[in-house]
Amino acid sequence: MSHFPLSFQPLKPGDVISVVAPSYGSEEGLLEKVRSFLKSWDLKMKISCDIFGEDLLYANSDTKRFETLVEALYDDTTKAIWCLQGGAGCKRLIPLLEKIEAPAVEKIFIGLSDITALHTFFHQKWNWKPIHASPLRRLGLGIFEPWAIDELKEVLFGLKNEIQFNDLVALNSYAQNLEIITAPIVGGNLAVLQYSLGTNWQIQTNNKILLLEDVNEKPYRVAEYLEHFRQANAFKEIKALLLADFTYDTPEQDQSALLQEVFKKFASEVQFPVFRMADIGHGPVSRPFMVGGPAILYGEEQKLICSFP
Repeated sequence: MSHFPLSFQPLKPGDVISVVAPSYGSEEGLLEKVRSFLKSWDLKMKISCDIFGEDLLYANSDTKRFETLVEALYDDTTKAIWCLQGGAGCKRLIPLLEKIEAPAVEKIFIGLSDITALHTFFHQKWNWKPIHASPLRRLGLGIFEPWAIDELKEVLFGLKNEIQFNDLVALNSYAQNLEIITAPIVGGNLAVLQYSLGTNWQIQTNNKILLLEDVNEKPYRVAEYLEHFRQANAFKEIKALLLADFTYDTPEQDQSALLQEVFKKFASEVQFPVFRMADIGHGPVSRPFMVGGPAILYGEEQKLICSFP
């Protein structure tokens, strides 16, 4: 393990965490389970009284979700902002976020899935480095592997400053012949990032390692998303592409075998390294990485190291 100072201020016992719901709401009783989970880490939960309300699709109206998010962003009594869950709706907040000034102090900002939209905006517009990691819903409900919970705690409390992923699988000759790449790592949910193309917050992949994951996507849709990236020149200066977990909620939905062939076909058609990897996505394990943080990709050793400087 390397020993260098963290650029974000790690959590410590007694810290207060803002819990936000910029996408979907929650089932009955979830907030108490989340509070109990945070208490087990000796953290306190702070939550807006307007976190939930009446809305057709989301946790609350766009205005209320935006206001509660801004309240958390500017609250100088809290150390981090942790999203309750993903779903959909974050993208609708970005035009509102574009109108405000970045807070003077960067906070640890945690989530995944639909939260990828906020991660990308905060990183590209405010130069923040959010943490792509499990939302609180999965942790509160206990649908997350205990060892992965322990690892996440070590990262967030500054006890561990790098994560190593092994057994990457090279999908094309560029990956097979790769030695070492050192570059920032960005990315997250494929469908959300595909939506970003053509917007003010379009994902920037120049000289970066891009990681993609998703859930319950049909192989033909994944193929079309990747083709859209290619035709939009979003892969033009990319260093490498990592295809992480693409999971399915039920066996009836599972098309992993066909999806793997889609990935191989795509990899054969592009001129940059493409790898498969595991343990980041919508499964019971989603190991953390810092969006915009440094990463080292070792081609011959088939491993990735993500740092939290």
